[in-house]
Amino acid sequence: PTDLGGFLIQQFHNVSVPVKDAQEILVRESRQYLSLSTRHLLEQASGLKGFTGFLIRGSRETLARNTLSLRNQANRLLRRHLDLIEEDMPRIRRAGSILLQERNTLLGSMIRQVELLDPIRILARGYSITRIGGKVIRDAQEVKQNDILETTVYDGRIISTVKKSKRSGNHE
Repeated sequence: PTDLGGFLIQQFHNVSVPVKDAQEILVRESRQYLSLSTRHLLEQASGLKGFTGFLIRGSRETLARNTLSLRNQANRLLRRHLDLIEEDMPRIRRAGSILLQERNTLLGSMIRQVELLDPIRILARGYSITRIGGKVIRDAQEVKQNDILETTVYDGRIISTVKKSKRSGNHE
């Protein structure tokens, strides 16, 4: 049971790490995309600032028209970038959701396997575990006359003394 528990913990770790990694990748890529868009907008804003300086030297009327035009262009660009980000978000969410569903299915399967291999369930099916001095007996040759055995069954333990040990020919 300890090896099985260790195996299952490792399997859970193997499942949870990729899920966490996928989430980190999605967040990192979204942040990179936002950062790139922000830099792009800042570069455009810088260009707009220079262009605005040029317009200030012109007439007030031209400046007013161009300012309005620049605001509209900036708003359109911002809306376009925000629309692109919004278009990508459902895809990113779906991909993350699908990955989580797959991992949950795998985890559920592993939980069912653990439940089936639970020693208590195995004992409930009629099996037992016999020990001498706490060591599990796997072979009739490990037992000798007058050894004290402790046998664990589903609902308790049985202490017995060996009168005779005989190995069957089925496993030779």
